[in-house]
Amino acid sequence: MSQILKIKNQRLKTKMQRQKNFRNNLSCKFFICVFGFLFLFFDFSYAIWGLSQDLSTKGAGNVGYTGFLTLPLYLTSSARDSAIINGSDDKFSTYGGYIQYGITDDLDVGLHGNSSINSSIGVDVKYNPARYLTTIVGFDYIMNEMMLAPFGTVMTGAELSKNFSIYGGLKVFHWSNMIIERYPQHKENKMGTILYTGLHLFRKDGWKDQRVASFLPLGLYVEIGYPVNVDNQCITLTLGLDGFLGLSFPSLRWNY
Repeated sequence: MSQILKIKNQRLKTKMQRQKNFRNNLSCKFFICVFGFLFLFFDFSYAIWGLSQDLSTKGAGNVGYTGFLTLPLYLTSSARDSAIINGSDDKFSTYGGYIQYGITDDLDVGLHGNSSINSSIGVDVKYNPARYLTTIVGFDYIMNEMMLAPFGTVMTGAELSKNFSIYGGLKVFHWSNMIIERYPQHKENKMGTILYTGLHLFRKDGWKDQRVASFLPLGLYVEIGYPVNVDNQCITLTLGLDGFLGLSFPSLRWNY
């Protein structure tokens, strides 16, 4: 009789623990959703000219985010001076970020946005089908034009050590009414192509003890982009920080 009671008590404790974990997960997931929307609307935005991410996905149940700054580097002084005068440099100068959640070990979904002269918000899906291949597809909602702009990215690369990786690839997008110059305002239907390459320095194990905050980011991205058919007199420099807010998240799986 006592053995039966022990088994029942153990089952009850297990059930209560599962319910508690489920409630905690719901609270965390709600926080992540709210954080994601705040991340967008307070202008932590995704820059169309930079990626600040390598081949790796987040892994099932994991959340990651990156903040970054993109700046134009003109190949000649005359191209730089002309861009400043007509305001075409504004489309390249932006600060940004994104947040991603791992649906599976090879598949992430993310939120992003853009607060440049071509303001937009959007969603993306990142898929890593093979060791040296990753794709990203999604769309931007261009707020001042109220239209959708799709994009796709293919990248390759390699992890050279436990703290260092390199990557590169091609990004293609279509904006039917992109602002090219601010003074006077000039718009074009652009099927844009961007070649890019970058490196990623990171802490492989992240926050091992699952602390909520850390004074150090998880990694650093340095990336160079070339907007082939948008501006052939300019390249873009993007610097990104993983976990730049100093907040970490536990593994958030959608089962219990």
